[in-house]
Amino acid sequence: MARPRQFDKNEVLEKAMLCFWQNGYEGSSLKNLEEATGIGRISLYNTFQDKEHLFIAAQNMYYQSSNDFMSQFYNENATLDDLVKFIQNVISKDPDEAPAKFGCLMVNTALDTKTISDQIAENVKNYRQMIIGHYKSLLGRLQKNGEIRSDINIDSAAEFIIGSFWGAMSISRLYKDRSVAKLQLDMVIETIKGWST
Repeated sequence: MARPRQFDKNEVLEKAMLCFWQNGYEGSSLKNLEEATGIGRISLYNTFQDKEHLFIAAQNMYYQSSNDFMSQFYNENATLDDLVKFIQNVISKDPDEAPAKFGCLMVNTALDTKTISDQIAENVKNYRQMIIGHYKSLLGRLQKNGEIRSDINIDSAAEFIIGSFWGAMSISRLYKDRSVAKLQLDMVIETIKGWST
């Protein structure tokens, strides 16, 4: 008879996700994951198969959390000012606050393309498309309502926002300093404000 699991799977997964988020896929050893989750490798393997499947499950949790947040934030009442405030909030977050100091799990993973599987890379691409979809939905509605200029290409605008965000997060993680990223995102904010009618 199988021994009943003595831990909450989602709680363990969230702790594993934070470990991957902080250290990256390659940098998160089994020992790191055991220490982070408080679960031995046998239990981790019995539940998630192996490190790669554990990481994919962590990606899925991160994806769902981000999608839920963006669906709530960029609702039908969201404005261009809300988009600006969102970017300003990213800049103003305490750089030492976890998990903010770790950047973005998916961006960090994208920078690790030589050590990740095709499935993990595909999940990063799907995440990126999900984020772009939220931006396109918001900007398309604002343009239809006459709140942003009609000459703005929505696809290009959405790509500009996420490209700037991901670039800023990469720089922040590289230098462990948000000052350069802030300069970049300040310019993004000024550009977005210029889209208003």
